[in-house]
Amino acid sequence: MSINRTALNLPDEDYETIKANFEALYHNHPEIYDVFATQQITQSELLDQIEQTLKDNGIESGDFLDIGCGTGAMIAHLAPRLPKINFIGIDPARNSLELAKQKCAGYTNTTFRSGTIEQLERTENAFDVVFSSWGHIHWNEKGGIMEYVAKPDGLAMLVNNWGEEDDFSKLWPESALTIHKTRREILQKNHYQVSNVVSEVNLEDENLFDAMSRLFGQRQMHEHRTSPFQIGIVLAWKKITV
Repeated sequence: MSINRTALNLPDEDYETIKANFEALYHNHPEIYDVFATQQITQSELLDQIEQTLKDNGIESGDFLDIGCGTGAMIAHLAPRLPKINFIGIDPARNSLELAKQKCAGYTNTTFRSGTIEQLERTENAFDVVFSSWGHIHWNEKGGIMEYVAKPDGLAMLVNNWGEEDDFSKLWPESALTIHKTRREILQKNHYQVSNVVSEVNLEDENLFDAMSRLFGQRQMHEHRTSPFQIGIVLAWKKITV
């Protein structure tokens, strides 16, 4: 399905503005960023599919590393579903990490630490699952960093946005959509199983609408306000082989 870029009126330079908005919320207003992140996760079958992928690969216990865990949106929902798995979240964003700790304070199978993936590179193989959601994947192409910190026969798993044929792609300029497509191609080239999970969020929820307006601008959000609002999500995974 082609998208009429003229009608959307999104010049490529707006991509830098959107990225800056994401960074500002992620670091300075994590509670607002968390509204958007949580809605994407919970209004889809993503959690069910992650859980099923782990079970299909014989992982019902062990250590699950979430790289760039942010506000802990993913861990907060997976931890009670998978109580035998120990979830470790790592992120350099102090405010987001503090919110993650607060959200998961009631769980005994979660821990969080400040840091980046590069600080874990080439350490001993420690994790049964190495996971990252809505982060940049190009660092992993430069030497397979996720594989270095995963156990043999463990899983590497990534989540990102699909970037076409959904309502969400209408909010992005062409350069961003090209990046989404390129990410999928990189994953497939590196032998990941790639599937599209559709999230349907409710933009009548004023908290969600406000959060997304801070990211993409009120004009854009009013122009494309529809419910349900479809967001395509990439779920990619591969088994680590020695």
